[in-house]
Amino acid sequence: MTPDPGHAVLEVDDLTIALPAGGDRTHAVERASLVLRPRETLCVVGESGSGKSMLALALMGLLPKGVTVAGGAVRLEGIDILKLRAEAMRDLRGRRIAMIFQEPMTALNPIMTVGRQIAEVLESHRDEHGVGTGAERRRRVLTLLDSVGLPDPDQLIDSYPFRLSGGQRQRVMIAAALALEPAVLIGDEPTTALDVTTQMQILLLIKRLQAERDTGVLLITHDFGVVAEVADRVAVMQHGRIVETGPVDQILARPAHPYTKSLIAAVPKLAPRAARPLGEAIVLEAAGLTKTYRRGGRLFSRGSLVKALDRPDFRLRRGETLGVVGESGSGKSTLARCLLRLLEPEEGAIRFAGTDLMALGSRALKPFRKRVQMVFQDPFASLNPRRRIGDIIAAGPRLHGTPKHEARARTRELLALVGLDPAVTDRFPHEFSGGQRQRIAIARALALEPELLIADEPVSALDVSVQAQVLALLDALRQRLGLSMVFITHDLRIAGQICDTIAVMRHGRIVEYGPPDQVLMTPQNAYTQELVASIPGGRR
Repeated sequence: MTPDPGHAVLEVDDLTIALPAGGDRTHAVERASLVLRPRETLCVVGESGSGKSMLALALMGLLPKGVTVAGGAVRLEGIDILKLRAEAMRDLRGRRIAMIFQEPMTALNPIMTVGRQIAEVLESHRDEHGVGTGAERRRRVLTLLDSVGLPDPDQLIDSYPFRLSGGQRQRVMIAAALALEPAVLIGDEPTTALDVTTQMQILLLIKRLQAERDTGVLLITHDFGVVAEVADRVAVMQHGRIVETGPVDQILARPAHPYTKSLIAAVPKLAPRAARPLGEAIVLEAAGLTKTYRRGGRLFSRGSLVKALDRPDFRLRRGETLGVVGESGSGKSTLARCLLRLLEPEEGAIRFAGTDLMALGSRALKPFRKRVQMVFQDPFASLNPRRRIGDIIAAGPRLHGTPKHEARARTRELLALVGLDPAVTDRFPHEFSGGQRQRIAIARALALEPELLIADEPVSALDVSVQAQVLALLDALRQRLGLSMVFITHDLRIAGQICDTIAVMRHGRIVEYGPPDQVLMTPQNAYTQELVASIPGGRR
């Protein structure tokens, strides 16, 4: 696909975005300039807090309260949208410029069907697009759902977001964003936390729809695999400034700025770690676990049964890191929650340090809660928004009898360990970026110095440099504490970098199990071969 060299559909000229007074920084974005053409994909990359998402929100006219544009211009099809009144900007938003947000579960209204949410976009511009009646809007929504590759649009249109997988929810967001065929589509980390096959499907979908509609795509991402897969040009941001921009091949192969070089050097490679000796002591054993969910169903229908776990078996030795990989819906997160008894399996055994956890009641389980901790996939949902992060991290040790002053001192140490300033203990979760919240969640899980850490996508929201730091931190803690880990990830490159053993899951079963060099370099199972082939950027 060749970008249109003739004219720019979006021009950002010396844009400066001011932050509220009293913070560490005065500006989120400083004098940023970009040009986007029809059919072009411009990827904006940079670390968490570099200003990427704030730039996107400014382009949409959706800056948070207290954050203001302090200078510059943003021209959409020749119109400086920064000078428009709110009503005029609302008319352009969705119609000429649209956005796919980072987390579809929070961007979609949980109490509205997905069809109704897409129809709202059409209702706001019904006259121009000829979808005035309810029947016309429904037909248009069904067409949109089908165009983004969602199965059974007739049934899915009346479904609620919680019934859809992460990849399906992201497709709904894309359908809503493209409903009015905008000239510019902004994607803020649209494939973060998706498994590799779903990620590839979403990227190919965006490219196809872009080609069909001559859309200019501004894609914000921290994943250089995604950059290699879809970008025509790349802009690199650091501390609110664009430090380098150029064609994708130039940026990836011949980066000029030291910061760009450091980002590319931190990208994980599909190179399995060297095997290391492990003890014989078994820390965790799972055998014959089953877990069934009921899916679908209406008022007088019970729906169908789906087996989320279908007797996966494994053993985890002391100091070992077991990677669990697979597509969305394969049972990875269900397995993690069952191991912690946050979900109750119907059958099977879970033995931790020789004790059958399935035989224990809630009171008897309490001592094991300290020894087994979890890092959840979504730090925004797992951190209490009403509590300061110092109290969040110290809560576990305090619950288990640690004096307050010791717990607070330990909190400061942990914040430093995960790369955050210990002075931020009095801030609330909403004051941090997504990557920073994930580091807070990791610090909370480590506060009790557990023997076993179950990590559900712990670095999926982190940029590559912080990702490398956190993975190195987890490995250092494993060595220092003899920590064992069940590490769930959709990124096979990370699995190869940190794991001693990899279990590939599909439809609740483990279909391949072995050391990384075998599973990633010479996979025997056809499904594993498909996962390896789907790694974004793997063809470069």
